[in-house]
Amino acid sequence: MATVMSSAPGVLMVDAATAQSQAYLPLDGLGNAVPLDVASAGADKLLVTVGAPGQKGKMLMVDPYTGMTQRVIVVGEAPTSVTVTPDNKFAYVVNSKSGNVTVVDLSRGVAIGVLAVGVAPQQCAVTPDGKRVLVSNAGSDTVSVIDVENQRLSGYVRVGNAPYGLAVTPDSKTCYVSNRGDGTVSTVDLASLKETHVSVPMPHSSPLDVVLRP
Repeated sequence: MATVMSSAPGVLMVDAATAQSQAYLPLDGLGNAVPLDVASAGADKLLVTVGAPGQKGKMLMVDPYTGMTQRVIVVGEAPTSVTVTPDNKFAYVVNSKSGNVTVVDLSRGVAIGVLAVGVAPQQCAVTPDGKRVLVSNAGSDTVSVIDVENQRLSGYVRVGNAPYGLAVTPDSKTCYVSNRGDGTVSTVDLASLKETHVSVPMPHSSPLDVVLRP
């Protein structure tokens, strides 16, 4: 697995079996930009989003073995999250300051569209069946839903205050959303696009992320 490092701009490769670091891949030529997120697009490609205040962000396509940047794609401002479809055909980059999502065709290495979502989008997650991409909008208390086949916004769900983290069940039927503003977790039914349950607020808590236990 891989994680981004902002203090020494680069990507740290970690052996998931031993939890030991394997390699550090420095990212050169970033100027004052810092890495914000990383995703795998198959065995031979890492996608790293980088951004700097007041500037357009970039998505770097990086060789995980050499650390060489293979391609640079300009996206929106503050690209806080990137996700990849299960078939590794498309990447979706959340541009928090721009309020939109950049769609990237990974086979051609080019941006093919920009989709407006909510206010201050933060994170994104693709459903395991590859049909939808979900985007948490912290400024509008919603989750936007993108139809992957048609590359368009198909709806949104109102959830708790300042939604951030997203976790989708393996059957692609349910999404759990951590709400930073009120310390809750929303349960969203992806068939009806409705919030079906909200957890009891966690005291003195501002949950950033949510994961599913196997």
